[in-house]
Amino acid sequence: MALLVFGAASCGQKETNYSDEHRKSVLDNVDKSDGFKLRSPKVTENESKAIEAADVSKKEEAKPTKAAPQEVTKSGALTGDKAKAFQKLSDTLTSPCNKPHSLRKSLDDKSCVSASHANTFVSELLKDDVPADEVKKFYEARYGGETKAPAKIDTTNAFVEGNKAASVTLVDYFDYNCGHCKMFTAVLAATMETHGAKVAVVHKHFPIKKDSDLAAQAAIAAGKQGKFSEMHIMLFDNQGAHKKSDLITYAKKLSLDEKQFEQDFKAAAKVVAADKKEGDKLGIQGTPTVFINGIRYKGPTHPKYLGLWIDEAADLAKK
Repeated sequence: MALLVFGAASCGQKETNYSDEHRKSVLDNVDKSDGFKLRSPKVTENESKAIEAADVSKKEEAKPTKAAPQEVTKSGALTGDKAKAFQKLSDTLTSPCNKPHSLRKSLDDKSCVSASHANTFVSELLKDDVPADEVKKFYEARYGGETKAPAKIDTTNAFVEGNKAASVTLVDYFDYNCGHCKMFTAVLAATMETHGAKVAVVHKHFPIKKDSDLAAQAAIAAGKQGKFSEMHIMLFDNQGAHKKSDLITYAKKLSLDEKQFEQDFKAAAKVVAADKKEGDKLGIQGTPTVFINGIRYKGPTHPKYLGLWIDEAADLAKK
């Protein structure tokens, strides 16, 4: 599969267009979210092509070749060139724990909790046909550079989905009129199907596009009456129609008390402004932007890799 570093396709000051290779809809591959409370909004084929957010496009299958001898790594079975690439990467990639040795040596270091997770990350990328040089880039985006302290994010007034008592918190900064954010809801929903018990998902507003601040206020106001999820979905399903009159119509469709909705809508402006200010302070320039236990997510936009980060964060939280 073709994979992009999370955030490469986002809404912001600089929005990136991609080739036909990345046009395939994410929903065709990962949207199996019917069992997740926060259903992912409907994304049409035209929308998928228009925003070119396909990070999970299918790769044309290669012609069958003679099977190479199987080599077993500590992360599972890889064969032929992939096994060789894994061995080389394992010897050349640096420790995920900022130790002065390689990833391979880190696997024998019991104090390095991230070693086994980093090993799996590399192995899975190779299994997904990611070239070795690209695997290195993904790895360096995740483990390279100096270790930074986790960002401090205020979740007091945010809507939380999933296991609120979990040791892992995923914070999603989004914009209701951002097409990439709409697509990411499917990825997030699929991730929650497998990792819902391990993580609390916190929804934070970072309005960039026109009327997105009003849409965020409507979601918060609906949440005061227990209908955040329903309004959240409705707003994504009706991107581009977020004027005040539209929002009142949605509130009526959800049978919300109109007087209370109006009061909560006005009060929510301060919450949305605070979220935006916090996001600016964190250096957010586009949406969606995700933090897992305070660390900005820089892996592929795919539920499997989000899940790997969540697993690692859960193990690190046990230390």
